[in-house]
Amino acid sequence: MCGICGIINSNLPESESIKIVKRMCDSMVHRGPDDWGYKSFGPHCLGMRRLSIIDISEKGHQPMPNEDETIWVVCNGEIYNFRDKKKWLISKGHQFRSNTDVEVIVHLFEEFGIECLDHVRGMYCFALYDSRNNLFYLARDRLGIKPVYYIQHNEMFLFSSELRSLVSSRTFLPEVDLSSLDLYLSFGYVPQPCTLLNGVNALMPANVLSISGSEKSIRKYWRFPDYGSDSITMEDVVPLTRQFLEDTVSSHQISDVPLGAFLSGGIDSTAIVGLMSSLTSDPIRTFSVGFSDVPSQFNELDTARKTAQLFGTDHTEVIISERDVAPSNR
Repeated sequence: MCGICGIINSNLPESESIKIVKRMCDSMVHRGPDDWGYKSFGPHCLGMRRLSIIDISEKGHQPMPNEDETIWVVCNGEIYNFRDKKKWLISKGHQFRSNTDVEVIVHLFEEFGIECLDHVRGMYCFALYDSRNNLFYLARDRLGIKPVYYIQHNEMFLFSSELRSLVSSRTFLPEVDLSSLDLYLSFGYVPQPCTLLNGVNALMPANVLSISGSEKSIRKYWRFPDYGSDSITMEDVVPLTRQFLEDTVSSHQISDVPLGAFLSGGIDSTAIVGLMSSLTSDPIRTFSVGFSDVPSQFNELDTARKTAQLFGTDHTEVIISERDVAPSNR
């Protein structure tokens, strides 16, 4: 999962900024129990909680720099095409310290600047600081799979993967945004970029926020293709869809730790488990959740169990009862 946070343009003493970032990191231990770190740049400080997936050694420690330590990045997520990009970057003379996917970001930035976003494929939110030009970037993946929130307060800019982490900074008084509360009560969720906290925004999917000195700007770096922009015949739909699914599932299976899949018995999870099984000779670990106190039509365990048997997975079922979710009487 991982979690990132930081302060930009802090007017506080450097030691106080570091304390704030440490508090923000501490509030996200559940997102990254394997490692944590920070890097201070005077008025700026980046923080990171890491859940190790690729290169679980100390070389994967973040914040992570380029060769001369002029560019630093913290990233929550995964870059799926990092192997191909790393080969190309090495051919261009770049030197890598680790085998992580995140390190390709700083080297791609050296080549393309923030347009490196056009060259990465994955689910991510990353914060990057270019110390040579005193430029800061906060970027979110195209579909917004990984979240990030920010607030501008007293000329100081704070960001984090979680609202709770921002609150733990203790740099502002958290207040409920009544208009967002109205949206929540109306729709059951708060549409982005709004949040339930006054003054706190979510960075939108496919957006990059830039800070240069006191200037801040946000732009959309990618848009979903318009309907009809690709001419695909009906005969090509099925093979192309399968090819895209196979490529996606294969790239998602790059990991230095054990992998598994949630299996509901529905079409999408069944397709994913089937493709995962076809790409490896080892049994896939699958997990399904069922309910003990509801009519059978609300349970998908039977269908999931049949799918697990079909593909020979190492299957685990978790049964939840009303007692498990009922509030305590204490």
